Amino acid sequence: QIIYVGTTEGLFISPNDGGSWERLTPADVTVNTIQVDPDNSRRILIGTEYNGVLLSENGGQKWEEVNAGFVHRQISWIFPDPRNPGQFISGLHSGAGGFLRYDGKSRSWAQSQIEPGMRILSFLILPGSRGVLAGTSAGIYWQAEADGPWQKLAGLVGRRAIYSLEIDSASPVIYAGTDQGIYKTSLAAMDFRVPPSYRFSPKVWCITAPKTSPDLVYAGTSLGLFRSRDKGTTWNVLASSGLPDRVVVGSLAVSPVDPNRLFAGTSAGLFESKDGGIQWRHAGGERMRLDISSVIFLDGSGNKLLAANKSSGGVFYSTDGGENWEFIYSPGNESPVYCLVQDPENPLSIYLGTRSDGVYILNLNIIRASDLR
Repeated sequence: QIIYVGTTEGLFISPNDGGSWERLTPADVTVNTIQVDPDNSRRILIGTEYNGVLLSENGGQKWEEVNAGFVHRQISWIFPDPRNPGQFISGLHSGAGGFLRYDGKSRSWAQSQIEPGMRILSFLILPGSRGVLAGTSAGIYWQAEADGPWQKLAGLVGRRAIYSLEIDSASPVIYAGTDQGIYKTSLAAMDFRVPPSYRFSPKVWCITAPKTSPDLVYAGTSLGLFRSRDKGTTWNVLASSGLPDRVVVGSLAVSPVDPNRLFAGTSAGLFESKDGGIQWRHAGGERMRLDISSVIFLDGSGNKLLAANKSSGGVFYSTDGGENWEFIYSPGNESPVYCLVQDPENPLSIYLGTRSDGVYILNLNIIRASDLR
């Protein structure tokens, strides 16, 4: 008479052969497999898409994670913490949401939340002692002091999903890429508003303000590539010849030696522009026509780059400015990589945030020829 069904919206139970149903888990749990203890029907184990293994000892009324010894978490972003050398912050896009802090000395992670279940889509560490910003699916939260309370910022930005946060440290101006356009504020005011002359409302996946070019800002949006030359007051949609129509630009990297040279990680592959985003071409040939989630420059020469493959896993490495790319092979580490960040204290150490296997460290100083394909 009792039937269990695992779905993309939780675990359901029917006590009457399918006549009626009750959900036993939160709706955001995707259930891939179910095991009921044959000797104790109130003991249930489920294997999930992003939460690892969950256990209930009371017929599904209460659940706990039983994931000691392995990690299955979807990591959406990683940041080094300049206030605490050796520490990193990673965003969880799965499970209970929130973020993890990594302590390099103890080599351990500690989880934090703003509100239970809230997804933190973007994160920004502010200069000096101004604290941190967290972009969520329901506005921006500000933590002015370490371990202090989180304050939700007022205004229309509180209704927006915040996909990206970026600061032009020379100004300083903070930009927020949302589900309806680009907001900005000065660091002192902390009052995000849409510029008066702004006339677009696209989804904004990524924003970058090159340190080598004051006032210049690029944004990857659902309407293509945007550029501002006046600190985000006015924006122009670039013609972007060579980029596919309506392609998702998930990552932008500006050369440290030439602000007009850009790489764009897109759902249609890796693209390069040498004229400030007007003309684009595929970079790296056929092997880079993948879903590129992240691309970064590794040194000040503009020659060394890394690019992450979001579709099937892997990291690509170039030492000649993006003309040629080699795949870094690591057996067993096959989860798609969503984000890359370089260790500011050790530039040869790269942190990889994956879809389902947590965070990995890539040590470029011990890469062997057999690791490159």
